Amino acid sequence: MMKMLIYQTLGLLFLAGGIVSAQSFIETVPKMPDPSKKYLFYLHGAIIEQGDLTPTHPEFGFYDMPEIRSVLADHENLVLISEHRPKGTQIADYAVKVADDINMLIKSGVAAKDITISGFSKGGMIAILTSSIMQNKNLNFVFMAACNNWAIEDDEIKVAGRILSIFETTDTIGRSCKALIDKSPAVTEYKEVEINTGKKHGAFYEPVPEWIEPLKAWLGE
Repeated sequence: MMKMLIYQTLGLLFLAGGIVSAQSFIETVPKMPDPSKKYLFYLHGAIIEQGDLTPTHPEFGFYDMPEIRSVLADHENLVLISEHRPKGTQIADYAVKVADDINMLIKSGVAAKDITISGFSKGGMIAILTSSIMQNKNLNFVFMAACNNWAIEDDEIKVAGRILSIFETTDTIGRSCKALIDKSPAVTEYKEVEINTGKKHGAFYEPVPEWIEPLKAWLGE
């Protein structure tokens, strides 16, 4: 509970008589974005929609959403946007929402090259559809355990921009995104990282170095 309070603090922490900035996240795009900052969207997996930020899956283990947020937000020039989606969120509808949020940032003066949309599993599916909607060659995307037949076999889904794909070799849900990239002419840069933790889909349930480090490198940190 105490960790959650720290993660969700958006103001200032008063410690030992002094004031220090809190590394944190926001759930929605700020009304007055700072164009000098980088913006990272983190779109969580479907299990978090059940309401619990720290659920345990019977096969994939413990999902530590607060710790993932904390690790991703730990950069002074980065704004992490990470909404807790409600149960039953429709992928296509939410992708439109994310696209609207991106357009709001761009209209406020944030460069597209400074915006990254990352997503895991269902969140990765949302990220893929967002990329397909936006067709912006300057945006950055990170698809984690997200590619499957649904995206690869749909001729209308074509992604654009700088794309990083990360997948776990023991995972049977998300696999390589190469087939998706091959049919997407507006992709300006593509990198794929295979990880092998042995944790199947649960490899992305905690902020382990295997996927955190490639993601942060993609941000240019």
